[in-house]
Amino acid sequence: MTRRVRLQRLPGKEEILGQVALADTFWTRFQGWMGRSTIGPQDALLLLRTPAIHTWFMRRPIDVVILSKNGEVLAVRASVVPWRMLSPMAGAGHALELGAGGAERLSIRVGDRLGWEPDP
Repeated sequence: MTRRVRLQRLPGKEEILGQVALADTFWTRFQGWMGRSTIGPQDALLLLRTPAIHTWFMRRPIDVVILSKNGEVLAVRASVVPWRMLSPMAGAGHALELGAGGAERLSIRVGDRLGWEPDP
């Protein structure tokens, strides 16, 4: 069973997305969204301890938000197409994957700080 968290914009803890899938083990990070045929507008995957990602075996473009270890948004890569590799970025600690256009829809910008807590 996939654990889920609620994504928040800090410092005010404004919830920007609920039901975010959490990838915090080797296997869940490795599997990610590979092979998924659809990624909906409310779908998101938070990969902890992941300084770089790839889109191998994916079928759709995704937005990738690169986060520091404390949740600061270091970069937003929009519409990363399948079969790409995003190299590690200095200071990167986590990655948030969203359907293409998701970062813009949620108004996620470089410099924002995001946090997450377990979804009950």
